[in-house]
Amino acid sequence: MAADRIQIGGLKGPHGLQGYVKVKLLLADPALLRSIKTVFLADGTGYGLVNSKPVGQGLVAIQLAGIATPEAAAALKGPVFAEKSAFDVAEDEVLLADLIGQPVVDHTGKVQGLVEAITELPAGPALVIKTEANPKTLLVPLAADFVVVTAAAAANLPPRLELTPLGLQLLTL
Repeated sequence: MAADRIQIGGLKGPHGLQGYVKVKLLLADPALLRSIKTVFLADGTGYGLVNSKPVGQGLVAIQLAGIATPEAAAALKGPVFAEKSAFDVAEDEVLLADLIGQPVVDHTGKVQGLVEAITELPAGPALVIKTEANPKTLLVPLAADFVVVTAAAAANLPPRLELTPLGLQLLTL
């Protein structure tokens, strides 16, 4: 997938008779869909985003240009992406996708691991962290009690992820 695109959700099947597709969004606010003009599948195929509506259970139904039947909607599978440029990110904000691949440090600046992915838990997003000391990947909730994320967009630097003492304890379990 192109580096200038981020995953915004996963397709979950058809919705209704007009070709809508259900999506489990990874966006903090479904209203962010209004800023997206085109969505992309994993193979790079792009579709114009015509409409969206909430359908319950954390899902949103999206209407894509050229998809007009439940059969066509059922054929669409996998993750769905959007251009990063579709989102207005403030200088003190960071996209979750930009955290992937970043080092996670302790209060002294020592690298404790790397963020492999972001996963969605019932309580919110969590960092999937790989450490040298532990062959398993570890989950650390993306909350201020566990990790402090400092955005440095103004200086064109990657975000800094610093574990709190509680977050550091999770890595040593």
